[in-house]
Amino acid sequence: MSTERRLHPLTRTPGGHRGSWREIQGQHPGVRDPRSIRMSDWPASVNAAIIASLALITAFAVLSASVASPVGPVRAWARWTADDGAISLEHPAGWAVRDIGAGQPHILILRSEWVRIHVISAAELASVVSAYASLPDEASRYRALELVHQAAADAWGSWMGDEQLEEGSVGRTVIGGKRAVWTQFRYVGSGIEGGEPMTGYRATIIGESGGIIAGAIAPSRNWDEFKPIALRVLQSIRVHPAAQQ
Repeated sequence: MSTERRLHPLTRTPGGHRGSWREIQGQHPGVRDPRSIRMSDWPASVNAAIIASLALITAFAVLSASVASPVGPVRAWARWTADDGAISLEHPAGWAVRDIGAGQPHILILRSEWVRIHVISAAELASVVSAYASLPDEASRYRALELVHQAAADAWGSWMGDEQLEEGSVGRTVIGGKRAVWTQFRYVGSGIEGGEPMTGYRATIIGESGGIIAGAIAPSRNWDEFKPIALRVLQSIRVHPAAQQ
C-alpha cells in the first residue's frame, strides 16, 4: 500500500465478474462461500455503531466550518490501544479517537468535515478463517481474501448512505504480519456529505482468529493532503491474537 505504482486506474466494477469461490475451494467441499456473509447477517450492534458514527461525524462537520483545511498538518503521532489489547494503531495526535462499537471494536478516528478513518474488528469473518487457513497455497489465500474484500464493498456502500462505489483494482499487501488486500474508491456523497465527491482507501485484513475491515475517507479535493495520513494509519494497524475474543 505504500507504493504509488500499486494504485490502478479506477473503473466502475458493480457489474463485473468477481470470480468464483468454487474456483478456489474445490478441494474443500462444504466450506461456506465467504461472499455469502450478507450485511443482514451482521449483528444489529454493527449498524447501531454506524448510526452513532454518523451522528458524531455530523457534529464534527458543524465544528469544521471555521477550519481552513479539513485535514490540516500533522505535527505528532500517537498510538491508540484497545482496552483489551486486541487492536492497536497509530493516529495523528489531537484527532478524536472513539471506540463506538457495541459488542465488537469499531474505532472511529475523526479530524473534521467528513475526514475519517474506520477500523472495525469483524467477528463475522471468523467463520471464514478456518476455510481460509485450509487453502493449499499463498495464491489461493490471497484470492479468497480478495473475494471477501469485494463482498464487503456492498456493506461499505450501504453504511455510507447506499452509495455506489467506483473502485479500482484490488492490491495485495501485508499489514502487521497479516495478509491484507486493499482498494481505492470514490463516490459522490449524499446526506451529511451534501453532494461532496469523496475518495478513500479500504482494506481487509485476516488474522488467526478473525478479521479487520478498515477504511479511510476524505473529500476528493483534499485527498492529496490526506492520502499519506491514511496510508500511515492503515499500515499501523496491529491485531494481537492472544487478546482477541
